[in-house]
Amino acid sequence: MVDPKEMSYTAKFQASKIDGCATEFMSIDKFFGLEYWWNRKENWELSSKERKLYMNARKVYLDYDYCLDRKRYPKVPQECRSYG
Repeated sequence: MVDPKEMSYTAKFQASKIDGCATEFMSIDKFFGLEYWWNRKENWELSSKERKLYMNARKVYLDYDYCLDRKRYPKVPQECRSYG
């Protein structure tokens, strides 16, 4: 059995585009404006087609998901609580 604790991980990104905005240290208020695409209501959820593509990508490429690892993380990590 493979023990994920003993493995090193490498993430590779191809044809990726990262959107963001600069801010002063600990000044995040401006991140919540509607001028940013990620705050618009139409981007709050995946469409049916996007959800299918996402689930297929998880099935094909995801080897380990710590959000589902109750043996190693009996208490659900905070960042996994809205996971679905």
